[in-house]
Order: sequence, then structure tokens, then C-alpha cells
Amino acid sequence: RAATASKEEAARQQKVRDAVATVTELSHPYIVVPATYFLELTLESFASMHEGHRRNLLFLDTLADVEKVKHNGAEIIFFSYECLRFGEVGPDQIQLTCMKDSLREIAQTKNVCLSNMFVWIDCISVPQKNKAMTKAAVNAIYTFASLPTLMIIVCPISRHMGKGEQSDEHSIKKRLWCRVEHLSFGCRRGPSNMRLHRGHVLEPLPEDWMESICVVFDSDSTCCRTKHTMSPVCDRETVVQPLLALYYEQQLSTPLAKDTPDEARSLAQDLLDKHKERMFPTTFRYETSDHVILDKPLFGTMLTYTEKLAARFDAVQWEKEWSSESRNTRPFASVMPTKHEPTLSTIPDRSEKSQTEKSHGHQHPWTEDKTLDEQIYDWASI
Repeated sequence: RAATASKEEAARQQKVRDAVATVTELSHPYIVVPATYFLELTLESFASMHEGHRRNLLFLDTLADVEKVKHNGAEIIFFSYECLRFGEVGPDQIQLTCMKDSLREIAQTKNVCLSNMFVWIDCISVPQKNKAMTKAAVNAIYTFASLPTLMIIVCPISRHMGKGEQSDEHSIKKRLWCRVEHLSFGCRRGPSNMRLHRGHVLEPLPEDWMESICVVFDSDSTCCRTKHTMSPVCDRETVVQPLLALYYEQQLSTPLAKDTPDEARSLAQDLLDKHKERMFPTTFRYETSDHVILDKPLFGTMLTYTEKLAARFDAVQWEKEWSSESRNTRPFASVMPTKHEPTLSTIPDRSEKSQTEKSHGHQHPWTEDKTLDEQIYDWASI
């Protein structure tokens, strides 16, 4: 039992490290659609998904590539919408019309050329046939959803072809993956960069929107509706990694994205203060095709480990900045850390091992010849 528990804990810690990695680098290319090409697409052309449009897409391999595109004045628009057919991705005709209208409206109101606008939309930006690539992109959805300059939530009145129910601004808020997208973008870019398109023109995001969608697990998903007959893996388990990535970045003293507005950080902190336990539940209710109810683990102890990694990252950052400054040009007291500034010596659970390593002459994990990611990995393994 002890060995099994140890393996399970190691697996949880690895999941946290995988989540952190998606924040610091792209695990899959960021693929966007030129707006000029998107405007030419017909509803039927979406059936060929990513693979049918690959030659017309822009592949950005690193976060630096994405930032370079944005620095050159490009607008990247993330379309969030509700899929209205079971087992299929892509918009319906009403949604597609709203998407095209919104691109033209943005070009006019922001005075941006359509040739300098790009679109992220799941059915084309995410590979669909290669399941390993699909998984990598899904795991990075926090970063993918938070990189664009603008998010448009497309929610005109339409109808779900499978359920026969009306879809609109209310139904989209109930969808699990839509909630993940909205929360990811809002906590990185801020609600002021989010818009609704309800079928007429772009509108500001309602003030209560973010609080109404922040609890991702109080939502609907197709897998739960079908009692997991299509796959035993629940979407609630799949979204754990993207949400860990979000939680990790919110624990850092300084956001990794330098252009993160204050309103985004304030929003994220406010939501965590009010709803943390519901946003990151320890377990969840899982129903099998035989109607057996199971209590399955979700976050468990992973938040604690995520907090430690964030603290260690802050400590390494602070010590690097401190060591890069000349100590001879300032009074000694001015470089001493305050109680709010973490240092390597204040990191939990490492002091005893560190002293042992020093006594055996082992090299300190934090060395000048290692990259920052290598340093963080070393501290995470202590």
C-alpha cells in the first residue's frame, strides 16, 4: 500500500510539473488562421478540420514567436463557442456568420487591416487526427486561451442539433470547456479584452460573467451526459492540468506574461478568495455506463505542491536578480530580503537535504551555468 501511495503521489507531482511546463513554453505549436482566409471559409469547409487547412495556417513554434507577432501590431482573436452537434467540432452557420461579422467590426473599430488579424479556433487550430498532438494541444489550453489579444464569445440564439434545445448566452456558460477558455483568458488578459457576440454586434462582457463561470466543475459535459460510454476518461479529469497551470501562475509574485494587466490579476485573486475550494475540488462524482457512482480524485494534494513550485520559482528569480546587482554600491541592509521576499533558505522541505548535500560536497542545484527551467526542475526534485 505504501508503495502504491508513493507512486500515486509521484504521478500527481509529475502532473503538476507538466502543467507548469505549459506555462513557460509551448508544448505544441500555436496555430492561427489568417483572418482573410477565415472570411473565405464556408460551413462545409470546416468538415476537413485542421488537416484540410494546414497549408494556409500560421504556425508559431515558441512563445517568443507569438509575442513577436503581437508586437508587430497583429490582433489575435480567440473564438469561444458552443459545439451544437454531438461528436463534431466547428460552428454552425449562425455562429460562423457572427464570427465573420466580428472580424470585420474589429478591423473597422480598431483600424486594423484584416491582413494583420489572426484567428484561433479549436477545430482548425488543433490537430484532430493525430491524437497525441490533440492531447498536447488540449493540455496547453490555458496558455493557448490566454495568448490572444481579444476573446470573442460567440453565443447567438441557435439550436443544438442533438439535444434539440436552444443555445445562447446562457447555455454557453454551462459548457465545461467554454468555462475553461473564459477563465483562462480572463485571468491572464482581463475581462476588458473579452466580448460577446449575440448575433448583432460585439458587446462588452457582462460584469457578472466571470464569477458565474469560474467554477468549471459545476458545468455540463458530453462525456458525463453519455455516462462515459465513448471514453472512460472524464473531461473533468482532463481539465485538471490546464487549471493547475492557471493556479501556478496566480501563485507567482510576478506574472510570467509581462503584459498581464492589473485587472486580470485582481480578478483571479478575487475569484480564488471566494471560490477556491469549488474551483479546485479534491474529488468529483463519476457515473459509469452501468450507473455506478464513484468518488474519483481530482486535485487532491496537487495545489500544495503547485504552491511550493511557485515559491521556489520566486526564490530563484529573486536570488538571480539579487546576485546580478553590485553589492558594493548599496548598503548591506538594502539587499537583505524582507519577510515578504522568499529566498532559497526559506523554501519548505529542503533544508535538511540541502545540509546533507553540502556536507558531502554536492553541487548546489542553483548554478549560473543552468537555465532557469533546469534550476526550477532541480529545486522541484528536492
